[in-house]
Amino acid sequence: MTIANGCDNISIYTPLFATRAIDEIAVIAIVFALMTALWLGAAHYLVNHPRIGAPIRRYGHRVVPFVLVALGILILYEAGTVQLFYRQSSLATFDISTKKPPATVCCERLSIPI
Repeated sequence: MTIANGCDNISIYTPLFATRAIDEIAVIAIVFALMTALWLGAAHYLVNHPRIGAPIRRYGHRVVPFVLVALGILILYEAGTVQLFYRQSSLATFDISTKKPPATVCCERLSIPI
């Protein structure tokens, strides 16, 4: 299941494995297997816990999408992506005085020859 859901990560794993020796790849695979087993064990314990298992089973499928979206937003914010988005959108405004399209104005402000 983990490998099937992780197919989008092939762009990360391919260069990682291409630049590692066989012993390093073995260590990565062992750590991956151990961490997967740990997460599966933790999930099994939580779902079968007498006190918190029932709410997880009842509301988990409704809560998980919000948790994943919030996690994605947090990652984008901490990586500085949000600030880059606002900086790019302010550069891409139409310059009325020169009557040039946004791409031209952006390239001139960044001193990029076009």
